[in-house]
Amino acid sequence: MFQKYADFSLETELAGKNGEGRFDYTEIAQPALFALQVGITRMLLHQGLRPTSVAGHSVGEIAAAWAPAFFPCPMPSRSSITAANFREKPKAGGK
Repeated sequence: MFQKYADFSLETELAGKNGEGRFDYTEIAQPALFALQVGITRMLLHQGLRPTSVAGHSVGEIAAAWAPAFFPCPMPSRSSITAANFREKPKAGGK
């Protein structure tokens, strides 16, 4: 799902196959955090736990919005990558 919107494999990044320090890059870290948050939420939903309220900060806001099924999953996936790339651009310019 992520590869449709990103130029990297989230699975490869999570497995650490591209070396250390990759999560220092916002465009890698934030989509990875979103994927982990969705995975944990799905695990909890599978156990019968459903949120009565949600909260989040930064990319956590996207996962929090997804958690109670406000959005279908592809939309937040794209949002997390877009937001991460937007946040990384000032760093890439040395500012």
